[in-house]
Order: sequence, then structure tokens, then C-alpha cells
Amino acid sequence: MAPFGVRVSLVRPGPVVSSFVDAAVDSVDVTEGPYARFNQDLVDRYRQAYDGSASNLEISPGKVADVIATAATAARPRSRYAVGTMAKSLITTRRLLPDVAWDAVARQTWPTPKRPS
Repeated sequence: MAPFGVRVSLVRPGPVVSSFVDAAVDSVDVTEGPYARFNQDLVDRYRQAYDGSASNLEISPGKVADVIATAATAARPRSRYAVGTMAKSLITTRRLLPDVAWDAVARQTWPTPKRPS
């Protein structure tokens, strides 16, 4: 976008306190099909990740809005803005870990589909 005089910044928030997860997971079919069990596991994991507990380090929508406003009004905006402790730590961890280690973290954190019987 630079040739058009447009500066672009990527705002990367961590978990945000909102009803987004409820809306997203309510549409997932967990009742039938070969992936019903996996879909249910995924819904459960998302609900756990966004349960409102302090341990999930959720941030407010206002905090994200503040960072967007900062990026939009900065004379020299940064290319990327991580918002919240979770986002900052995940981005740093991803940079430091080799792919095989990052993949192992992802498999431990999120459900993996199993072959249907």
C-alpha cells in the first residue's frame, strides 16, 4: 500500500473479553458427522481459553481500540502492535522456538482430530 501513500499496521491482540467466542462456537455442529467429537473438543477448548479468568490474560476491547487509535494517529506507526501479555509472549515464543517445538506446543494446547473409527 506504500506506493499509494497508505501506511499499514497489523494489530495483533491476545484473547479479548467479548461475546465473539460464544457467537463463533454456537455455530459449530457437534451433533453428528465424523468430526463431531473433535468439534466438541474444540468448542470446549475455546470456551476454556475465553472463560473470563485472569489466568487467560484476557484484555478489554477498549485496550485494543486504544492501540488501534495509537497506530492510526502516529506520525510514524509501527508495522506491528502486539496487544496484551498473551499476544506478546506468544509472538516472542514463536520467534524463539524451532518449528517442531512450536508444533508440539500447538498440539498440546489445542485438540487434534482423531481418525474416525
